[in-house]
Amino acid sequence: MNETTITKLSLIWIFLGIFTMFIAAEFSTAPQINDSIENHFGEEVIVKGELEKITPKESFTFIKLKTNMETIPVILFDNYQTNGTKLKIQGKVDIYRGEFEIIANRIWCEDC
Repeated sequence: MNETTITKLSLIWIFLGIFTMFIAAEFSTAPQINDSIENHFGEEVIVKGELEKITPKESFTFIKLKTNMETIPVILFDNYQTNGTKLKIQGKVDIYRGEFEIIANRIWCEDC
């Protein structure tokens, strides 16, 4: 094979790989939980609840989310402001100072 054919085949495989990774990322979502986050330590989860308190800091935002089961502390390493009270949060369950919390990577406002 000559060099141009190999280059073309390589580019085709690269684009196919990127497309496959994009499709896989779009369809692989975290499960939405309805029980205590203590049962999901280390997992990526989605929780729904009402905004109880929001505290913006310089480099992160602290959110208290009231669900059916419990009030969950949520940390978002970004500034976040909302006009709504019903949120859907995706993130990883972790422990900080003996308390379970969610390190958020995605937040949706459901009543904005």
